[in-house]
Amino acid sequence: MITHLNHVAILVQNIDPIVQSKLFLPDEIGDIDTFESEGTKEVYIGKENQTAKLLLMEAISEGPYLQALKKRGPGLHHIAIDVLNTKEFVSQLAGSGWYLHPSSLELYDSMNQVFLTRPGIATLIEVNQVKKFVPSNKFIQEFHFPFLSQNLINGLACKSILEGQEIKFHLANRVLSLQQILGEI
Repeated sequence: MITHLNHVAILVQNIDPIVQSKLFLPDEIGDIDTFESEGTKEVYIGKENQTAKLLLMEAISEGPYLQALKKRGPGLHHIAIDVLNTKEFVSQLAGSGWYLHPSSLELYDSMNQVFLTRPGIATLIEVNQVKKFVPSNKFIQEFHFPFLSQNLINGLACKSILEGQEIKFHLANRVLSLQQILGEI
């Protein structure tokens, strides 16, 4: 089964200095939205007509994102992939090393969405069912994720996710590390 990268979400202390930095072009920065129910302020990075975007999330009130920020600090929160059939995708995960997150049972019925987890890996995999894949004009061309074995990567069936020494984003015209995005370099 083929999957497509939808977005990679990074939990940050503060969105504003990142979007004001010179890391991203003005036409790559979407509108900043606040989601009171989630307790987040969010912005997608990538041009409007692009897929495989970067999502910056700032925890602004109590909830799961603030808990994650307190527990692990800023960093990679989740990787979202699109599939054409969630049930079929999940049935093919046997032996890959991925497990369904317990919240997936309620989310599947209402949204055809599940979350995958792996002990020892803090990053979740969000799996969304779509009717069809959008023609690919990816902002994130490749995403290197050092915490996944080749078996775990193969289980996701997403050609954009690769093994690597560090978390790196290969964008259309540059390569950025997670540390650069978080302002640690």
